[in-house]
Amino acid sequence: MGQKKKYLEKAVHINYKPWMNIKLFDFEFKAPDEKCVAVLAVTLKQSIGKVLHRNFTTFIVYKEPDELANARIITFEPSSFIDANWSHKQWNIFDGLKVNGAGSGYFEYSIPWPKDLNAADIRQASLIMELSSKKLNVKDIEGATTGEGDFMHGEGASDPSQSPNSYPMTDENLYPSAVNISVAGISLGNIDLKDDPADHRGILSWHNQQNDYTKPENPKSFGDFKGGSLNEAGSYGYLVNLNITRDALRVAKSERILKIRLTVDDSLPGGLAIYGDKFGRYPLNPTLIFDLK
Repeated sequence: MGQKKKYLEKAVHINYKPWMNIKLFDFEFKAPDEKCVAVLAVTLKQSIGKVLHRNFTTFIVYKEPDELANARIITFEPSSFIDANWSHKQWNIFDGLKVNGAGSGYFEYSIPWPKDLNAADIRQASLIMELSSKKLNVKDIEGATTGEGDFMHGEGASDPSQSPNSYPMTDENLYPSAVNISVAGISLGNIDLKDDPADHRGILSWHNQQNDYTKPENPKSFGDFKGGSLNEAGSYGYLVNLNITRDALRVAKSERILKIRLTVDDSLPGGLAIYGDKFGRYPLNPTLIFDLK
């Protein structure tokens, strides 16, 4: 559900000497027993507390969530929208692990109201999603010229998004957008999306890239491998958590449908990206949570 937890913490004291280069110890741990992106972070400190080095590695745990006694959880795929209209372009990544809309426009979803859910039994309802703005990069524009030369050596490229494998990494040049989210036609609020970021925090976007290269029988160098591409690797969004109003719940219950609409208007047409549980930073699809009395 996008919550941050600390599963374990351990300190190990090391007797060292200058220029020491040896195996220290084996470190065993039990993976978390729930769906999550787990980060194993290691910090090397002097006895006085001065940090000498930091490093980390990641583990992705896929597990169906346990049923909750006092809550109802409904998830839906980013690509399950019933309607979309964008001024520049709309397209999906890897059959819908992430959906993109560039410019101004909207995505609309229609979620059936659970037959056995009584609106009077709901103490509070919320909608959780991972969202970011969406820049229309040069490589995503049909017919755009990408220049000539070796992209890896900076030749012929005036825009870092020209390379078909690129996704400009997070820097000081932000690309903001703003999205209005409504349920049953009732606005839940406007959300500022400050950027279209991509870096090491987009763990799922790195992990779920496709292995589409060709390996020769007897490779002599990296250049012998053919193909291999990246598709929005490292991109991720911001966790958005909004309360659904009582009025919206009443309308949705009467219509037997939860109509969810995400709109970017012309005032700040920075586009919109919606991430699923296998792309971005958080291992969750768009999620409705009903806390029951």
